[in-house]
Amino acid sequence: MIRHQIKALSTTTPTELTIEDNVNSVCTLVVQNVDSAEYIYIGNSSVSSSDYGFMIYPSQAFTVELR
Repeated sequence: MIRHQIKALSTTTPTELTIEDNVNSVCTLVVQNVDSAEYIYIGNSSVSSSDYGFMIYPSQAFTVELR
């Protein structure tokens, strides 16, 4: 089953990404940056351009397998 969600991100407030229902198997999460100039920063609730876990470059994607 494929689930997808389009989120408009804020430049001032972190946007939470969640999986709304239980997934009883492996799940692949893909975050795609469709902007041609801005970066996406992935981190905890205090994520910022100087405090983040992963940075997604413009026109790039981040993929992680969740169990």
